[in-house]
Amino acid sequence: PWTYVWIGFNGIRAERLFSLSSPILKCSAEAFGLIRRIPDKDRGREELAAAAGMMLLSEILTDFGEKADHVSTACNIIESMYMTDISVAEIAERLGLDRRYLCRIFREKKGITVMDFIIGVRMEAALRLLCDGMSVSRTAELVGYCDPFYFSKSFKKHFGFPPSAARRRS
Repeated sequence: PWTYVWIGFNGIRAERLFSLSSPILKCSAEAFGLIRRIPDKDRGREELAAAAGMMLLSEILTDFGEKADHVSTACNIIESMYMTDISVAEIAERLGLDRRYLCRIFREKKGITVMDFIIGVRMEAALRLLCDGMSVSRTAELVGYCDPFYFSKSFKKHFGFPPSAARRRS
């Protein structure tokens, strides 16, 4: 069910490919189909091969740039709104994206889910507040948790120690 094609790039602009998060990329069948239709025996088809290669490269770099921009914008939204009851659907709506698409590109780029990122941002903020002497219930409220018990459970799951022990660790 899988078709693999190995393509190497060189030249002065090839270094841009090193900024990609993964050396293995999924691309549309259109560019590969064009490449596969070029007969091996035909000489003089270099222009068609070059065009297909450029089409493929353009798709890779354009898609990567758009994903990176959406993901970094999503991260900025989360970091500025973690203290509210923000949802993945709301973030996707702000970006004009489908929720599932945002989840997919976020995981591809960051290696974690959007929700895990939200929780991580909240927990890091909570740790700072607790180390500064804030009470557990007030910290829970300030980082977007309505229920201090649920916050404590989440905090312990994230860090491996309860929020009450955070002050002793600072």
